[in-house]
Amino acid sequence: MPTVTLNALNVFLMVSENLSISETARVLNLSQPAVSRMVAHVEKYYGTQLFTRQDRGLQLTEEGKLLKEKASQALTELESAENEIYSRRHLN
Repeated sequence: MPTVTLNALNVFLMVSENLSISETARVLNLSQPAVSRMVAHVEKYYGTQLFTRQDRGLQLTEEGKLLKEKASQALTELESAENEIYSRRHLN
C-alpha cells in the first residue's frame, strides 16, 4: 500500500506556504519536476486536488487547506516528541 513520506508532506507544506513550485524548489535546492512529483504523489495518495493552478501561481483548494492545517499540526507534534526523546536521552 502506497504511503506519503514525511518529506513529501514537508514539501507540500512549503508549497502551500509559498504557493509556488519554483520558489519551493529553489529554497529546498530541488528541481521543479521533483517538487511537482512530490505534490502530485500527495494528491494521488489523498485522491484529490490540493491546489488549483493559476497564471500567477497556486491556490489551495478546501482539501488543501485542511491538509495544510492537519499536516502542520501532526509534524509539530512529531517534532515535539523528537525533542522530548532527545532531552530524555541526554539527561541520563
